[in-house]
Amino acid sequence: MKRISTRKRAKAVGGISQAKLMICILLWILTQPSHGQTFINTVQEPAFPVGQKALANYLRQQVRYPKAAEQAGVRGRAFASFVIDTLGFVEISTIKILKGLGYGCDEEAVRMIRHMPRWTPATNSGKVCAVRYNLPIYFPARQE
Repeated sequence: MKRISTRKRAKAVGGISQAKLMICILLWILTQPSHGQTFINTVQEPAFPVGQKALANYLRQQVRYPKAAEQAGVRGRAFASFVIDTLGFVEISTIKILKGLGYGCDEEAVRMIRHMPRWTPATNSGKVCAVRYNLPIYFPARQE
């Protein structure tokens, strides 16, 4: 049987040696996100840019107190839930109000979540993953 040189074998696989091909496949597998799984408990939680204080400031600055809530004197917390995907974006279709206040506060909470900046995604076992995040949004009483 005739022995084929390494160069000819490399050309047989599109110009890439088998070792290089295996390394490329292994790196590709390791960098893939969790395939369609949404985790609740993760090793590293998703992070809002610059931290929790920045998240609190964002919510405080972005809230537009609804007129109906102002007239009714509504105040309190609305609890929302949403998924932060593997790229750090809020999946808009997953936003849910777990406990609302009514009078337009629930819609305002959804609006603020929809316009959030990109988060640092969560990781589980060293792999980036989508995670469901629960967030209380405070609506303070308006000062006269």
